[in-house]
Amino acid sequence: MKKSIIVIISFLLFPLCVNAKCNNGLHVSETVRKTVKPDIAYITLYAQTDATSMEGAAQKTNRLVENISIAVKKDSSIIKGIKIKNVFLDEHSNRGGWRQGNSSEPPHPQVTKQIRIYCEPVPQKIYKIIDKGIQAGASIKPPSTISHKPNGVVVYGLVKTKETFDKMEAEAIENAKEKAEELAKREDKVLGDIVRISYSQSGSSDFISYTISLTYSLK
Repeated sequence: MKKSIIVIISFLLFPLCVNAKCNNGLHVSETVRKTVKPDIAYITLYAQTDATSMEGAAQKTNRLVENISIAVKKDSSIIKGIKIKNVFLDEHSNRGGWRQGNSSEPPHPQVTKQIRIYCEPVPQKIYKIIDKGIQAGASIKPPSTISHKPNGVVVYGLVKTKETFDKMEAEAIENAKEKAEELAKREDKVLGDIVRISYSQSGSSDFISYTISLTYSLK
């Protein structure tokens, strides 16, 4: 069955500096959005343990990761792979945070591993995988030490993302050029180079929306 593709083209053509000259000239932007059906889902779980030594905590976390991996793969036909993405080292404290220098509380190293599960985008089966992971000791809450947290426990995506972006970029450039040249002519300017390309992605189990925005300079 062929996947349907919905294309939404939105022209955002505007001068950033009206009736005035900017250091970088006037700019125009073109946005192209494509909505496609996802073909993969990423589940992010965490295995976290602590012990009286860092080595002990690492060993406990490794065993927990193994138990979680076995549990989620049991009777699950949609899992394509499991990878350990990151390792986070911290110190567990009942008071939270790191121990103060004058604290009599002994150190309690904590090791957290991020587990990324790649699977088919089937929500009901994904929920069961998450439940199995939690029952085996996994957590869905990322540790506080992560600076860039995932967008959620489950993120839906497209395997051939680069191919999709390449086509969208070419389409955006083609569609923007004619409109940009019209605006440049009205402003008595010459169309310059592309000065910025930005990408964004959003979606769910039903769709994924990819957006590419191009900004041209007007000389």
